[in-house]
Amino acid sequence: MVYWSHERRQKRSNDQLMGVTDACTYPRGLNSTNRENDAYEQNVRNQFKRDHNLESFTSELWNDAQDVWQNIQDHPFLRELQEGVLPIEKFEYYVIQDFHYMAGFGRTVAAALAKARDDEVARRLLPRVSTPVERPFHVKLFGLLGIVESDVLTVERSPTNLSYTNHLEVSAAMGGVGGAAAALLPCPWTYHELGASLRRPEHPIYDVWFDSYASGLLETSTREWRYFVDEFARRGGPQVRDMMRSAFMTSIRFEHNFWTMAYEMEQWPVNAEGFKQDAGQ
Repeated sequence: MVYWSHERRQKRSNDQLMGVTDACTYPRGLNSTNRENDAYEQNVRNQFKRDHNLESFTSELWNDAQDVWQNIQDHPFLRELQEGVLPIEKFEYYVIQDFHYMAGFGRTVAAALAKARDDEVARRLLPRVSTPVERPFHVKLFGLLGIVESDVLTVERSPTNLSYTNHLEVSAAMGGVGGAAAALLPCPWTYHELGASLRRPEHPIYDVWFDSYASGLLETSTREWRYFVDEFARRGGPQVRDMMRSAFMTSIRFEHNFWTMAYEMEQWPVNAEGFKQDAGQ
């Protein structure tokens, strides 16, 4: 309720700044009777928004990442999954690696909570630690795929997975709550958007995966992480926002790479004899 109340208040404030009234008036130069052309109108409108910070930082980040997002949507892993023709071994590989990724995600959230300096941030972060919404989902998929969870714990994280989770943890260690939130946000956000944009595969196993995200599994998570990113961008100066932007852009590129990793069933080029995945990783 706090988040949405703030959003409604912000919208009213934004409308007032933009001069939006029942008469539909706008800043000078934008009235319908005083336009030179559409390009001029858009330029003035965009400048006014920038001057008054009317667009959220997360919206700005999402717009800047559109090329990456388009490549995620068009990825052959997801294209074949929607068509129901993705080889099942690639999906199994993906689910196992995603299980290990979520452990790194959880560690990063815990690190962010430890760095929270005010009660409101800590209060809103706590459910993100105590409600690992995707872990029971993974266990359900393991059952459908005939995968034994104890065996999963011995599987080594792929190079991409290890690099991605290391990036998350470094972002929290170096950037505090803001850095952690910016690095974590692309994961729930892209999956939430995929749930809205992909079509149902009509496959006995892939439908379970699809239905979970299409039903809004990560809607609350996405909203809360956007709140943290926008809040710490507001509190910080240009240097903080640059750090957060870098963390976000790195993560959303890792999201794309994660699909490639799964599609190619990425392996380490050289295996270490006797290596056993640490169950605590």
